[in-house]
Amino acid sequence: MSHPVDGTYTYGDSEVAGDRLAAIASIFGPTTAEFLRRDARLDGAAPAELAVDLGCGPGYTTALLQATTTPVRTVGLERSEAFVLRARVEHAHHGLEFLPHDVTVLPFPTGPADVVFARYLLAHLPDPVTVRDGWLTEVRPGGRLLIEEIDHIDTAIDTFARYLDVVQQMSRGHDTELLIGPVLAAAKPPAGTELVADTLARISPDPRTVAHIFAMNLSVWRDDPWVLDHVDPQLVATLAAELDQLRSTAPSTGITWHHRQLAYRRRTAPTSNSTTSNSNR
Repeated sequence: MSHPVDGTYTYGDSEVAGDRLAAIASIFGPTTAEFLRRDARLDGAAPAELAVDLGCGPGYTTALLQATTTPVRTVGLERSEAFVLRARVEHAHHGLEFLPHDVTVLPFPTGPADVVFARYLLAHLPDPVTVRDGWLTEVRPGGRLLIEEIDHIDTAIDTFARYLDVVQQMSRGHDTELLIGPVLAAAKPPAGTELVADTLARISPDPRTVAHIFAMNLSVWRDDPWVLDHVDPQLVATLAAELDQLRSTAPSTGITWHHRQLAYRRRTAPTSNSTTSNSNR
């Protein structure tokens, strides 16, 4: 059994943090759904028996995983008991299961799964490649590990650029990396597994909605110990005021996310071939 990875979840598990995840689900849901439908294909014709959503938060990604891959059983794993309780209430009618578990601790309480999925999780964990490799041991032969993380973000809106710079610095202060996509794509998967799809997806949401999400984020991380020690309080206050104003005054365009969507396969039998990858960039 592995041990927990010490890390700080930047946005916490408060009610505000849960509302933030609901907003993110509305923006990035369609792109993630396309990823899951495209790359969750298993070896053979049988449907997935078990799909597991790692770091599921209030369960929005778990519901999406179930709807797009239609497994017999879908389980969300989340170390925050507050999020687990919220997920059980909000998604009770979906027949989903939610279990409290630190997903850096192996094995999973579900046992190995046919499909294992994580979105925006490795960016919050130190040593993400090691964590990814551990997750691959919890994938059944012929199954898939699907990971979606940020590759980079383009923005022409100065407030957003300054906000993202602070968040990137804070992430590195916690020994994590906000833009973790390129690191994961470059890291060779362990023996017995292979990268079978590497896709860059572009999402350009309404900047007013982005300002709302960033404002919610800032309301949480402004009290982070690293921020209190390293970031000028006046800069934080200015960003908060500007984001609040941009909720109603932002232009119709001006920010684009580039998501790295990575699909790994656990081989059904040993092979002498070296690890290969197919790029859909």
